[in-house]
Amino acid sequence: METWDLYTADGQKTGRTMTRAEKVPEGYFHLVCDVLVQHTDGTYLLMKRCGTKRVYPGWWEASAGGSVLAGEEPPEGARRELRE
Repeated sequence: METWDLYTADGQKTGRTMTRAEKVPEGYFHLVCDVLVQHTDGTYLLMKRCGTKRVYPGWWEASAGGSVLAGEEPPEGARRELRE
């Protein structure tokens, strides 16, 4: 189960965490990242979502991204999401 750090609206960590299964409490936020991959010829990587995904199965997307995990810094989370 993924665990996320909770942040204030101005981007400060609160010291609280939550899991993916929970609803984000009112007034708190968690970090997500989107990474666009540009090839040297100027084109961008597009990916087709797996047909078994719960949300938007089979749709095309232009970014690799997701939630930054608890304890990760934003650049770390972006690199991990890109690898995944």
